[in-house]
Amino acid sequence: MTDTYIALYATGQRGRYHWALVLPATPGGALGRTGNIFQVRLRGQWTKAHYNNVDLLQSSTFLCVIRLPPVNDVSRAHQIASNEDPGQGNTPLLWMHSQSGQGWSCAQWIIRLMRTFIAEGIMTNSLTAGAKDNGANFYLQICGLGAKAEEDQNAGEVVDGVRVLTWNA
Repeated sequence: MTDTYIALYATGQRGRYHWALVLPATPGGALGRTGNIFQVRLRGQWTKAHYNNVDLLQSSTFLCVIRLPPVNDVSRAHQIASNEDPGQGNTPLLWMHSQSGQGWSCAQWIIRLMRTFIAEGIMTNSLTAGAKDNGANFYLQICGLGAKAEEDQNAGEVVDGVRVLTWNA
């Protein structure tokens, strides 16, 4: 079993973050300061990026990681994240994104990855990633943990300099 994390990066707007999936650099290992990062960014079109052994503290916008349930097949998790289309495709937008005109986002891509992990049986379904509401509640919970990390320097625990908060169902 390997813990799974969402890294949150400050965007300059309180409560809005850039999301990235983080898996420890060694299967079954602790996260520490380094991890394997999977993310999407809008650069004219949505593009995917994967970086191995990244020092999370190198980015000046890094805020914290949110610990999620573990995956039982980290190789399969890497394969899924590496092959996941960065675009929206047929994935419904979160209601708050469609209402505000924000459109597709890195957060929604991560939520889709979590759903795929669950569907593939490599992550417990206790993390529903908001199956009933297309991920809206999960999105709000993660953003709420990010706001908590911004407001309270003592929130969560600090492991090798990395602030770690834990998501609870």
